[in-house]
Amino acid sequence: CALLERYGPEARLFAGGTDVLIRWRQGSWKPRYVINLKTIPNLDRLTCSPRGGLRFGALTTVRALELHPDVRSRYCAVTAAATSFAGLQIRNLATVGGNVCNASPAGDTLPALLAFRGEARVINRESQRWVPLDEFFLGPGRTALGPAEFVAEFRLPPVPQHTGSIYIKHSPRKAMDIATVGVASVVT
Repeated sequence: CALLERYGPEARLFAGGTDVLIRWRQGSWKPRYVINLKTIPNLDRLTCSPRGGLRFGALTTVRALELHPDVRSRYCAVTAAATSFAGLQIRNLATVGGNVCNASPAGDTLPALLAFRGEARVINRESQRWVPLDEFFLGPGRTALGPAEFVAEFRLPPVPQHTGSIYIKHSPRKAMDIATVGVASVVT
């Protein structure tokens, strides 16, 4: 947070790097400073339980979310969204935090996290706050993050009994393409 305060808009956060590197090469982002989040402990922690719900750090990879047995059994739409996300190599690198913070309308994990009423824990140097994801996204590429804030964690509430969920993605080529439309539903 201190580095974000010091370098402001000249800095970019780096987690999985799948989007940062593409935008850097295209020239749409020209950061003077890159702040690596990979060394911050516990930002990749993932826990899931019937009573506590799903909690995971911003550095949790899309692949970890896809493979976790409790996520697969309780949060089926999240698993389906993770499975449809790019190719296996990208899922092993891409972080859910990066996918969410890009706020792309084509972000595969976003509809499922929204459907489950997910929240993001936003941190700055002095405080932290939980922001519902439906308030976190302000528009394409825009979030409620302040200039020296970052997302540390996500949480989804416990899934009630007799609940089902699904994520469906439409893309022109069907395989390893970004979504034209992604829809998630949770029904109890």
